[in-house]
Amino acid sequence: KAWQLACGRRLAKAIETEPGFAAEGTLAEFSAAIGTQYIMLFDGDGNETACTTRYTGFSLGTQAEDSTTDFRRLLLGVPELVHDPAVDERTGLNTRMVGIGCRMPDGRYGALLLAFEPDAADQSAAINDLIHSQTEPGWITLVFDRESMTVRFSGNPEYIDASAEQFGLSE
Repeated sequence: KAWQLACGRRLAKAIETEPGFAAEGTLAEFSAAIGTQYIMLFDGDGNETACTTRYTGFSLGTQAEDSTTDFRRLLLGVPELVHDPAVDERTGLNTRMVGIGCRMPDGRYGALLLAFEPDAADQSAAINDLIHSQTEPGWITLVFDRESMTVRFSGNPEYIDASAEQFGLSE
């Protein structure tokens, strides 16, 4: 966790010093270098301004049950937050979320979120307190919607919405 926080702090400082680093291409290079699943940057209103993966149009949650609501505190100047691994209800990914408060060009605080794959020291993740997954690094959890037979939750974003047939699975 300490290393992940240090990486987030360095990136936030780089963005504050040189706002051009907030571009998706630069964030993608940083993401690849440190091995995140994705990095998202939010403005002072909590709206996504850049993301290193296909997720778009996100905003930080406003409801207690939303996994990103706690990160709104970064917009108020809280310097950093780390969440234990959990499955995000919107992306379906099992991640440890690291959030860093980041000054935006307009002077307000924004939020920099880095999603890391849980490591072997992490225990389990829960999906809506009903499904628990303990997946070792290198393995992927897939949760299928029984009716549509498509992947609803996964440790890999590329598999979300994939059909069971694509994996050679049948009912």
